[in-house]
Amino acid sequence: MKKKKIFQIIIVCLFWLLVWQGISIWMNNNILMVGPIETLQCLAWLLPQKAFWQTILQSLLRIGAGLLVGALLGSLSASISYKWNWHRILFHPLITAMKAVPVASFVIILLIWFGSENVAMLISFLVVYPILYINVLTGLDTMDPSLIEMARVFRMRIGTRIRTVYLPGLRAVLLSGFSLAVGMGIKSGVAAEVIGQAKLTMGNSLYRAKINLETGDLIAWTFVIVILSWLLEKGIRLIIKLIYKQMGVISKK
Repeated sequence: MKKKKIFQIIIVCLFWLLVWQGISIWMNNNILMVGPIETLQCLAWLLPQKAFWQTILQSLLRIGAGLLVGALLGSLSASISYKWNWHRILFHPLITAMKAVPVASFVIILLIWFGSENVAMLISFLVVYPILYINVLTGLDTMDPSLIEMARVFRMRIGTRIRTVYLPGLRAVLLSGFSLAVGMGIKSGVAAEVIGQAKLTMGNSLYRAKINLETGDLIAWTFVIVILSWLLEKGIRLIIKLIYKQMGVISKK
């Protein structure tokens, strides 16, 4: 079964690579579209450069910090809202605004207040915070009330209650919430870098490729961002599963 799945993935990838190459040949214009071969050549040219890795590291540190703080505070705020309804009512307009206001508007405001160096981190935080808040709060609201009542009746300690009641019930929403948050956070953070034009960032590299009409570099950097997003998402999901296993949390696979 595993070999069959790998074979299917290879076939699908080859199909879309051929489609991509076919579109490139049909358009016959390297400014409008380059094929996978040209993109790989651009990527091979970028990989040995020190600035390439510095750019990735700097962007990941800033965006990653925003992701981490947004996830932690979003989950904590959801827990407080679950416990105290006044907190839920008070924070509802803020969460609604964070979901509704365009990222570009936030970026412009933050550029005025904080400058371009920190805008990617702040934007990632603003995007991730409501995602984790809503996911965790929804998970808490939909938990089996009989389990919570049982924990209260038996006067379980808070640590035991979290490990045996809350964490198993939140496993699915945490995994889905982090998966969504990582992708949205990285995309929004890079978009903020494009607008803010902070030096040695992935967004700035995308912008420079665009103004220089270097379509190969543009697609190569896009490919790098997609791979990094995928790796970070898989890494966070693995960490969550390891934490559950380490804590001895019983949960459905």
